[in-house]
Amino acid sequence: GQVAAAEQVYRDALVAAPNLAEAWNNLGELLQEYAPSPESEACLLRAVELNPRYADALSNLGKLCQAKGQAIEAEGYYRQAIAVQPDFAKAHSNLGVLLETQGQFEAAEHAYRQALRCDAKMVSAYSNLLFCLAHRAGLSPAELFAEHLRFGEQFEAPLRASWLPHPNDRRPDRPIRVGLVSGDLRNHAIAHFLEPLISPLAALAPQAGLVLVAYSNHATEDHITQRLKGYFAEWHNIAALTDAALAEQVRADHIDILIDLSSHTAHNRLLTFARKPAPLQVSWMGYPGTTGLQAMDYYFADRFFLPPETFAAQFTEQLVMLPASAAFESLKDAPELNPLPAQTTGQLTFGSFNRLSKLNPTIIGLWAKLLHALPESKLLIGGLPPEGQDTLLGWFKDVAISPDRLILQPRCSMWDYLKLHHQVDLCLDAFPYTGGTTTNHGLWMGVPTLTLAGQTPASRQGASLMGHVGLPQFIAHSEAEFVEKGLYWANHLSELAAIRAGLRQRWSQSAIGQPALVAAGIASALRTMWQGWCDGQPPQGFTVECESSQTEATLLEHALSHHQAGDFVQAEAAYQSLLATDPQHPEGHHFFGLLKMAQGDTESGLAHLEAALAANPQEGQFWLGYLEALIQAGVLDFARSVLAQARELGLEGEAVEAIAAMLILPDTDPTPPVPPQPPVPTAQTSSAAPQQAAQVPAPKKGSVAKKGKPAPDKDK
Repeated sequence: GQVAAAEQVYRDALVAAPNLAEAWNNLGELLQEYAPSPESEACLLRAVELNPRYADALSNLGKLCQAKGQAIEAEGYYRQAIAVQPDFAKAHSNLGVLLETQGQFEAAEHAYRQALRCDAKMVSAYSNLLFCLAHRAGLSPAELFAEHLRFGEQFEAPLRASWLPHPNDRRPDRPIRVGLVSGDLRNHAIAHFLEPLISPLAALAPQAGLVLVAYSNHATEDHITQRLKGYFAEWHNIAALTDAALAEQVRADHIDILIDLSSHTAHNRLLTFARKPAPLQVSWMGYPGTTGLQAMDYYFADRFFLPPETFAAQFTEQLVMLPASAAFESLKDAPELNPLPAQTTGQLTFGSFNRLSKLNPTIIGLWAKLLHALPESKLLIGGLPPEGQDTLLGWFKDVAISPDRLILQPRCSMWDYLKLHHQVDLCLDAFPYTGGTTTNHGLWMGVPTLTLAGQTPASRQGASLMGHVGLPQFIAHSEAEFVEKGLYWANHLSELAAIRAGLRQRWSQSAIGQPALVAAGIASALRTMWQGWCDGQPPQGFTVECESSQTEATLLEHALSHHQAGDFVQAEAAYQSLLATDPQHPEGHHFFGLLKMAQGDTESGLAHLEAALAANPQEGQFWLGYLEALIQAGVLDFARSVLAQARELGLEGEAVEAIAAMLILPDTDPTPPVPPQPPVPTAQTSSAAPQQAAQVPAPKKGSVAKKGKPAPDKDK
């Protein structure tokens, strides 16, 4: 870790031996890693000049060119290094990284496997392979999981016999020491997710009995690093430590729960976790998938991201359901929202801001189906590197999409990148490795993402985010449904515009927009894990039950306030956020159902009113609202059967008789009476029920009959 001292040693060596190629290479590699400058390239070129067959220097020049965006030159240097030294694992792995960034996944997989054939102990090449496979279209969940298990057997199995008992004090109520290990505690995408959570978690730490300890696995520190340091009780830069030495430090620091934030991404320390230095170990945030390690006890997720009944079998870890698996913070001075551009331009503009390596011919072919079905539409693709566009354009050419249909935007500043969303009506997600950071930014800028939910964890990120903000109508489960939903939104611009206008509020009211709620969930989860270990229980998956009633009450209050004011767009956003937080919330369903009926959406309105009754069949007002909606929809025979059921269950009062009068079969005039309009909630309405409900005794038992089905026998 003594970078300055190492640099001086190399410089001294070059004074003594100016033609020592190894010293030039080592100095150039060090400068490139810690202080990139023209000098680092000059050093590496000098090393190759002195020894044209110096494979390590050639590979390092490839990395330098790749960092500068010079992909063609980088590939040339890597292949030269391999030609000189065919068994050079490092060059094969570096070539794989380059090919992967260009979306050439099969070629990248071949390069990684070749690296492992050259050096079976090259753990970084195996992690690179797994990350690459998560991007492979057509790879089954079972195949992907099996490859992760092989990683564990290759690298962890030899270490298991050396696992030591943990002498940690098993008192469940004592303060617990929680370590976080990451190579990304700096200006990195992870900071957008971590910092919003670590701040409230640090604030909760004293009362929750948590001591937060950071293990930073990157020598470079920046302004974000300095800011993050303020949230931790202890901070250790461990970039210079071996995996074994780090494991010893974790044990010496008496860490009770060790959390990994990198998994199979760059700068990970999985071989430290494989040594089981802490009693409990958790994988979180860095990688959408299992580590494959038996030593990793838990994985933080949420019910939108990884429904446990479907995904538990794809993890060696036990799944812990938080309110949200992460929170997110976009640019504080982000551009304001703008109206839906299609309503001005007359054409729909799709968008994609995912990194190029997430794209592939399969997803381009799916997008092309939409573009062909909407011949006036455009597709804006942002964040493109200087090189690599030829591959992308080739994929579009293969599916008969001409370049004039595409708006290609290079990488730019964060503010300008967010401003590009002003040109986009609807984002299209990548697949099978869906968007995370870019999808969050899009939501903040009012642009939802049409996503295809798959059967692997990486393919669920888009569905998770759309679920959190209450927009399941943007989640497709097949390619045909993806196209169908895209065409729907192209023909429902007013609805899309309304969603755009309220999306920032939706996002803020969802769990991902409430870091304090998620932080409270994390604190509770850590305590639950610790209690289990103290009791000698094996790790088991569980759902964090947060005290979210105040959050739900606030969401309902906001929804009712907008509803009363006639601001249906904001009211709908708040109702959707409430139901995303609690899908069974009876008042949320009831009042949202009334809103949808008032908007003329009978099908949705009746569905929500039925859901309210199913959640709380003892609330008389829910029966009245449902009956009035059935009358409004003209479903009179079914309304009569529901009324009969309600009366059997004890519903009575003036309001009930008024509805009954409306349902009397006329002797001569077949025209039904004019039904009442769904009421707008009054200012006194609360989560308990509207004032009118106080005049109507609630049924004591029973459940609602679903539309089109007979009422259940109350005695069964």
